[in-house]
Amino acid sequence: MASVSLERLSKIYDQRVPALSELSLDIPDGAFTVLLGPSGCGKSTVLRLVAGLDLPDSGRIRLDLRDVTRLPPGDRDVAMVFQHYALYPHLTVRENLEFPLRMRRVPPIQRRPRLLQVAELLQLGGLLDRLPSQLSGGQRQRVALGRALVREPRAFLLDEPLSNLDATLRAELRSELSRLHQRVGTTMLYVTHDQIEAMTMADRIAVLRAGWLEQEGTPAELYDAPATSFVAGFIGAPGMNLLPAQTWREGGVWGDLIPAAWRRDRADQAGVRPEALRLVPAGQGAAAEVTLVERFGADALVHLSAGGEQLVVRAAAGALPSRGQPIGVATEWAALHWFGPDGRRLP
Repeated sequence: MASVSLERLSKIYDQRVPALSELSLDIPDGAFTVLLGPSGCGKSTVLRLVAGLDLPDSGRIRLDLRDVTRLPPGDRDVAMVFQHYALYPHLTVRENLEFPLRMRRVPPIQRRPRLLQVAELLQLGGLLDRLPSQLSGGQRQRVALGRALVREPRAFLLDEPLSNLDATLRAELRSELSRLHQRVGTTMLYVTHDQIEAMTMADRIAVLRAGWLEQEGTPAELYDAPATSFVAGFIGAPGMNLLPAQTWREGGVWGDLIPAAWRRDRADQAGVRPEALRLVPAGQGAAAEVTLVERFGADALVHLSAGGEQLVVRAAAGALPSRGQPIGVATEWAALHWFGPDGRRLP
């Protein structure tokens, strides 16, 4: 295992738009760290730099205390799992798993126990003689993981490995990856744009935006105390309701309700989580109108229009209001998050 340290990494492919801008990030030994953000934010660029597939324009990459910034990929002792399975179609599962060991000239007597150990770990024992075309998508992804595991690398780099799977398989493999990490304890750096994957799997999450690091911390820290309005809107399913601060001031939707002690005069936006809002009878709380109700079994998302602003409220799937129905919406003032003109969270 190894810690990974990124020191002010920058990478420019297009002179007008840097792919990565002075990213500094410390990934502890044995941690499961997720790089999260929208497409084009620099997540995969980070993996390619750590793997040695690209070189940074500036900055350093360290594995433990060793500077690997300019080392070729084969000398870094990291393994990468791609979005596409990248299996050899003419080789069996057994041969695909063995391939990295053959390339490293590992003797056959050492290859067999490592292969069988990984096959058992990933439940591939009964599939060793099949070709990739005879496997399901989930099985092929397990083989791709196994091919990385069998090398016993110091760190794993996973580039959206579940994005090609259907929702059921994604949920299944999320759980399997979490259990796998608990068992092998190897440092993992995982890239995704899916915040549900990040929140359910990660020890720590680094949120990127346009090549910059917005915030890094535990899933709970990012959810409970987002450092910026971007993180607030990106984390959560759905994300935080972000409204102009004027709606909470005099003359706004909540202006006559919110105590002066809870207002932030310097704020540009105020945010509140859907689960921190509650529906109340019309005439109570802030006046709103139901525009959409999305039912999800045990709960529902109720979309509201209040003073020209759009809100989402998470509610129990019981007696839900109907579209077009006038209703009230309320919250606890302590649940509000305030953001300044620069998007940074205010105390």
